[in-house]
Amino acid sequence: MVRAGGSSIASEIDDIIFEINLAHDAFISAVIFGKKEIEEG
Repeated sequence: MVRAGGSSIASEIDDIIFEINLAHDAFISAVIFGKKEIEEG
């Protein structure tokens, strides 16, 4: 996972995804982009 500056939001998303993975015996991953990265492509 790419972290947006180690932000607490990215950490919370990691925690949520981890809980989903455990509950459903799955592997879900997320890539997080900052606003600047999205706007510049």
